[in-house]
Amino acid sequence: MARVTRIDVSLDLSLPVEEVIDVISLVINAHPGQQLRILQAIDQHIGDAMAALEKAQQPAQENVEKNNAE
Repeated sequence: MARVTRIDVSLDLSLPVEEVIDVISLVINAHPGQQLRILQAIDQHIGDAMAALEKAQQPAQENVEKNNAE
């Protein structure tokens, strides 16, 4: 049977980057030998999220540029 380690975390949402870094560090340090795989999966998810945000912002940026040209 798998052993489940529960971790309760309180986050200061006014410091999002620092808090996310701390949580990632906590998780990868709990999984020796799997850090690279975990970080690669996180990297992929972040890349996908950034691409979606950039795509969503493109039409808005194009409208701003069009209005400025007029």
